[in-house]
Amino acid sequence: MEDGLTNRQLLSRGIDKEVERLGIQRLTKAEQTKLHYDWQVHGDQEAYHKLYLYSTRLVYKIVNKLERLGMLGTASGLQGSAYEDAISNGIIGIAEGLEKWNPNMSSLTSYVWIA
Repeated sequence: MEDGLTNRQLLSRGIDKEVERLGIQRLTKAEQTKLHYDWQVHGDQEAYHKLYLYSTRLVYKIVNKLERLGMLGTASGLQGSAYEDAISNGIIGIAEGLEKWNPNMSSLTSYVWIA
């Protein structure tokens, strides 16, 4: 591992670096709507990538908070597995949510977590 980092730290660091490279800060609803329009209407993959990474960063924040609060239990008792499962499920939810999301109805982050 790089500098003794765990896989989860490397993943989170990679997401943070990509978000920083793209200059993605907190997206307003108007920015989310514009990116969605550019992606859906014009096929702008960079716009999709920004929406996806913005949401992925949120997945890591939420899962890390749940882990700190001791709320990531698993039937097998393996905390690492519960963490990875939560991240995987969150990322799958983002991909599915982006396809179905209607920016006129809600913000992206609200929709993705409800969907």
